[in-house]
Amino acid sequence: MTYWYGGYFEYSLGEAIECDELIFKAIWKELPKVNINFISMGGTGVMESVIVYLGDSYTLPVCTFTSPINKEFEGWLINGALYSPGDVINVGYPRVDVCAAWKDVISKNDGEEVTLRPDEEINLSSVTYKASSNAQYVSVTSSKNNKSVKIASTIKVNRKEYKVTELAKKSISGKKIKKVTIDATNLKKVHKNTFKGSKKLEKVTIKGTKKNSKIAKQIEKAARRVNKKVKIVYMK
Repeated sequence: MTYWYGGYFEYSLGEAIECDELIFKAIWKELPKVNINFISMGGTGVMESVIVYLGDSYTLPVCTFTSPINKEFEGWLINGALYSPGDVINVGYPRVDVCAAWKDVISKNDGEEVTLRPDEEINLSSVTYKASSNAQYVSVTSSKNNKSVKIASTIKVNRKEYKVTELAKKSISGKKIKKVTIDATNLKKVHKNTFKGSKKLEKVTIKGTKKNSKIAKQIEKAARRVNKKVKIVYMK
């Protein structure tokens, strides 16, 4: 309640008055609304903001963000204090930022670091890789739109080595891309539209496989779909 209204006058809460007889009406106004915003702090995904009233209590939800690589959810950080899902906070500010706090994941096997999870993506040297369903191999899913792109035969994540076995659809795609170097040592599959969108592609250098191998033919075919005159070079 904001104030009392009586006899054409407004009276504050707790105010003393002298009168013979008055009828008072309670005057109400809506409390200010507060946005509670959820911030991923390096995680991925979206958690929608919540609107509550100033002074309300709010129960913190379960985190639905996807954690960064080798991290796990530790709690919600609000104004320097760490809270757990299910904790109740008092909303005393016009804006509340609820930040995800992450901690390192260590496996129980002699302290060995946990590496890529199934289907998890990671960006290394301007190339994005995606782990296989059993997290034993990786495929290339995208690359930065640079003039030159290099695809290695393996990548390392926390000292564990992963073979690069696939170039996915439009994984090497960009209007600026002119030269591509591919180490095909471990490649098993190259999508026919790997280079789709790379209209300026001039040269593809292939390493780690023979010229007439199945995988070499897949690379050549994919490259020539965007430029029939692309130069193909083989290196030992």
